[in-house]
Amino acid sequence: MYSGIVRCGCWLGGTDALGSYRVLRMACRRRSGIVPLKTAHSGLLVKSNMRYRSLNTPEHFCKDLAAYANLVGGDYLPALKRLGDGLNHKGYVTEIDDLRYSLELELFNLEVKRQRVNGRFPFVPIQVHEATDFVIGVGQTIPHLSEKAKKDLQSEIIGRIKHKEGLRSLQHEFRIAGRLSQSDYDVTFADREGGEGGFDFLAERNGEAFEVEGKCVPAFLGQAVLPEDAEIFFLALAKRFRGWSDETSIPILAIKLTKKLDTNQAMISKLIEACDRAALTRGTEMIEGYAAVTFVNAAPKTDAEKLFETMQIDSAASWSNVFLSQGKPQVAVRLESERSSRFVRSVLDTLSDSAKRQFSGNRPGALWLHIDYLPPVMFDALANAQAGASFLDLLALAVLNSPKRSHLCQIIFSGGAHLARTGTTARSGFRKVVYDSPCCRFGNARLFPPNKTIEPSQAMEGSKAKTLLAEANLRFRIAAGPKETFSVAQRQLMQRYAMSTDVIERRIAATGLF
Repeated sequence: MYSGIVRCGCWLGGTDALGSYRVLRMACRRRSGIVPLKTAHSGLLVKSNMRYRSLNTPEHFCKDLAAYANLVGGDYLPALKRLGDGLNHKGYVTEIDDLRYSLELELFNLEVKRQRVNGRFPFVPIQVHEATDFVIGVGQTIPHLSEKAKKDLQSEIIGRIKHKEGLRSLQHEFRIAGRLSQSDYDVTFADREGGEGGFDFLAERNGEAFEVEGKCVPAFLGQAVLPEDAEIFFLALAKRFRGWSDETSIPILAIKLTKKLDTNQAMISKLIEACDRAALTRGTEMIEGYAAVTFVNAAPKTDAEKLFETMQIDSAASWSNVFLSQGKPQVAVRLESERSSRFVRSVLDTLSDSAKRQFSGNRPGALWLHIDYLPPVMFDALANAQAGASFLDLLALAVLNSPKRSHLCQIIFSGGAHLARTGTTARSGFRKVVYDSPCCRFGNARLFPPNKTIEPSQAMEGSKAKTLLAEANLRFRIAAGPKETFSVAQRQLMQRYAMSTDVIERRIAATGLF
């Protein structure tokens, strides 16, 4: 549950973008109930020699937090509280809840703590490092904003919390602003107050000027069964399933969709009714043009733990969504779609459309895409390949190696948010790779030093890269159901299988852990 209680560790504040935190002491207990889309423009106007600090003290943090609290006003905490109450109303917390709303819930905990200590923090809470990072970025930017921009920013923060759009895309814009500032650029938040083109930032340094556009997408973009949609269906099924009366066993159902999962209440009701009939008849129920619901088997209730284990193995192997309800009557469900993931197509469309519409073409442009909800190990897997081109190599080539996008000088990919520590400092960090364009018409203009280059031997045509990308079926699976139940069971399963002498079981453990 989201209790609004913060457990504090001690550090001094910033991020990979906004600066490091010098560690006084570390107390890394996990906060209660909290873990760590389409981009909208923040509409801020900054035209100054703004420099984000490279090292933050508690005094800096308290000052930034006070400026932030003054900006967001009295509607801020009630909006955050309503968000937490809405999640608690379900009766349990899921993995996707923790992911989608982690920033907002961290901010909620931070604001509760701020009011308890009257804004005087002797240290910065380590458990909410993404929220701290966001507040420091906004706090340092506020003095440079016009009054109109301040009002727009306040409205956007409150609006995104109230309507559950989330603050992730805005977080990404401050991530970019901080990184530009650390690289000694003068930063103009150019978008809403009549900047040339539709890009987010104008970065200027030593007579050079770059247009910078940021985009933020979820890792499960383009999936037929989005994790938040699966949760809506599973929650409704757990409350309304009435197709089983045998209290000694649990029915197992397989749902195969032909398209995207529809969360319209009428369609959810149809799907639940089909589950009821399939369980009652122990057969298959069809919803024409949409889904087939099949009764697979019934497991003895005494084997519920073994059933849950089997479901997790199946989920890890097939990337399907699985669910075991906790109430009566219980039901086990495997939910999947015949439609393949459209992650690659969606990302390419996002990048291509941004390159076409959001730059003036009069200066070199840089496009920065952040993929949210990726653990660092997954981002590293996308960025690096043991042989040949990696997924991100191909994505960069498909976007950059085109005459239509010769105004782009670089593309940046990031993801894998995490708490990073080095010696006596800690920061909220993320993974990042930077690619140079092989055909930029502005010559060697570079916003950031590249750390990934496309070698001439790899420089195939962009169309060939798109063909290879089309063959990549990237899917990202998020566990369904109560987080605590799943986490405990998965830990037990992985521990047992990882220590097994059986090669197949160890392979299952490795797949599940990855």
